[in-house]
Amino acid sequence: MAYKITEKCIECNSCYPFCEKDAILYDDSPYVIDQTKCDGCGTCKEYCPIDDAIVEIVETAPVC
Repeated sequence: MAYKITEKCIECNSCYPFCEKDAILYDDSPYVIDQTKCDGCGTCKEYCPIDDAIVEIVETAPVC
């Protein structure tokens, strides 16, 4: 399961230093998680002080 950072992020930098995969990016814009690097460990969510600022990406099966 991968994670994404939502618009609730206050850019406090609490998650950034703990990502062992360097998947959290910040470049003069809101933080984002590089989905090609994220391994779904959830460490970023553990250190985030804001509820629902980092959420799991739930993949759903296509509807036929």
